[in-house]
Formats: sequence, C-alpha cells, structure tokens
Amino acid sequence: MTKPVNFPANRRGSAAREVYSIDELKEVARTGGRTVFASLGDMARAALDSGIFETHNDRLARASLERAPQGMGEVDPASGGFLFAPEYERKFLQSLYEAAPILSRCMVIESSDGRPHKFPRIDETSRADNLRFGGVVSTWVDEGTQPTAGKPKVEMIELTPRKVLAIAWATNELVMDSDDLLSPFLERSFTGELAYRIEDAIVKGTGAGQPLGIVHSPATITVAKEVGQAGGTIVKENLDKLFDAIAYPLRSRAVWLIGEGVERQLNKINATNPGTFYYARPSETSADCYATLYGRPVIPTENCPALGSLGDIILADLSLYTLLRNTGIAVSGHAGFTSDQSVFRAVCRVDGAPLLGAPVTATDGTQRSAFATLAAR
Repeated sequence: MTKPVNFPANRRGSAAREVYSIDELKEVARTGGRTVFASLGDMARAALDSGIFETHNDRLARASLERAPQGMGEVDPASGGFLFAPEYERKFLQSLYEAAPILSRCMVIESSDGRPHKFPRIDETSRADNLRFGGVVSTWVDEGTQPTAGKPKVEMIELTPRKVLAIAWATNELVMDSDDLLSPFLERSFTGELAYRIEDAIVKGTGAGQPLGIVHSPATITVAKEVGQAGGTIVKENLDKLFDAIAYPLRSRAVWLIGEGVERQLNKINATNPGTFYYARPSETSADCYATLYGRPVIPTENCPALGSLGDIILADLSLYTLLRNTGIAVSGHAGFTSDQSVFRAVCRVDGAPLLGAPVTATDGTQRSAFATLAAR
C-alpha cells in the first residue's frame, strides 16, 4: 500500500497502523491524504481541533484543511482560520439558492478569480425599423437585390465583485458535541443572512460599493400614482400600468416582488371588482406555492420597502439581471477564545446590474422595459 506522503515519518508503516485503522489508511491513501468529511459540522470540528489541540481525527484531517489567508499570512489559524472544503461550499451554495427565490431567478455567472469582468449588452432604445437590437436592418428584397447593411450597437458593462461578509458565533459545546445541530445551524445562519443581503441589493442596491438594484436602475420604468390616489394604497390602475410597462416578449418570465402590506391591498382590489380575481392565492396543489397576479407569480419579500414607498411592488424579468459571484467559507476557533466560542465566516463577492441600460420605445410609441415599479404614494 502506498504510504500517504503527508504522514509524519513516525506515522508511516507499522507506526501508522498503531494509530489508524486499516480502513482509514486505505481511505487516506486513496484520496492522497485528503479526508472526506462526513458533514459540514464534522469539517468544522476538525478545523477547531487543528487550532486548539492535536487529536486522532485532527491528524487524519490535517491534509484536508486549507488555511484561510488574512493579510500577508497563511500560517496562523488564529488569523484566518480554515477554508471550508469544496463539497461543503457547493452544498452551501445550493442551500443559498433554495433560500433565495429572487437570486435563483437571476442570471448568475461564477467568477473563479473574483476579478472584474466585462459583459456585452445590446444598446437597444427603440423597436422601430432599423433600430431593433441596436441597429439590425431587415427588409423584403427581390431576387438579386442588394439589401441595406446594418450594424448592431453593443455596449460593455463591467461588474466588479463587492465583498459581503457574514459572521456567525457558536459555542464550542455546540461545535464539538452535536453535529446534528451544528450543520443546520451553519447552513441556516449563512444562507439566510447572505440571501437577504444579496437580494436586498438586487432590489434596491445603489451601485456604490454594492450591486445596482432594480429600483435605482435607469432601465426601470417608474409608474406614477393616480391623480387623487390616497397614500399607502395600490389600485387596479397601478397594476394595469405596471403590467403594460413590461415588454410583451418578457411577460411570460416576469414575476411580481411585493413588500409587507401589499398583499392586503391586492385582496382589496379583488373585493372592489366582484367576479374578477386579478390576485389569486395559491391552491394547495400549486407546484410553487406562489400566488399569481395577472397570471404571474407573486413573491413576497422583506427586501421590498414599506407600503407606499418607491419599490414596494415591482414587476421584473429577473433573467435580465446579471450577477457576478465568487464565494468562500471559513471557520476559526480563536476569535471567541475568551468566551469559549467559535466564529464562522462566509464571504461572498458579488456585483450585479440589469442587462438593459434604458427602457425601450415600443412600436406603438410607449416605453417598455424588463423592470417596472410603482412611485411613492
């Protein structure tokens, strides 16, 4: 059997068999010295062990733990801790998507190096002839006739990943004693917080040190309130105009994002229009458990501002919102030394922006886009 090269000299051969079982030796040899952890909590405990004291499990796991750099150093576990293993990072990202109905509908591009990336987008401002797709020309021609040449207009957008950091504390009793509690704790803590922060930026990010959100995008159409409309209300005419503001080809992918208090307004619209159901609650057999409004899914989210504020209701084709993302997770057992706690850290580097630079003038002369929201009332 091949001796794992990462074993200390006094732990190879017969000396190794005194410490490790045959099955453990075979597994470590098969993976080149890399331990496959049983769970996220198991990996966290191994990292904590490595920073505090050496145990039997720690010796097996040492080759699997990659130190997280902090500043110029990558040696001291008290500074940076340990990066989570790739399989748990993938599991974390999967859980993040499950906790993020807005993020999961966006066009997400993974960045392996976290560097800025440029993306082309069609500079289209009108659907009139010779202006569609930024200047593509088409015409009916007779045989042998030379068509008029066209030139699409393309512009570049640059996304620079911005860092969003999530911190979670756990007692060392929880870390060392209960894998059944620790793994769900880590997943819920990180995925819930990062999902909130990223989706908050998608909805209303300013673009300064964070993604550019839908509410502040120049591509978003803001529908004015009705004359005499009371503050803090939504009326049927608002919904009609929001729906009309979305370009026809995009409506089949559009979803409604609504803030707290909006749902009560939608129920009132149904009540004041007997026999019609603009807002339909989900049935028990509904596949995605979302209500619908004008036939499109309604996603309640605390990321939309309060009722009556700009952005409390949004209609958007989120597939035309682009996110560039780079993710890493680390654990350290030292920051909470005096209180006997471990500190877990998740880092996402994210930037995002709509793929449209401005609303488009439709063939009937009206302005349409992939994003529309209601003005403050």
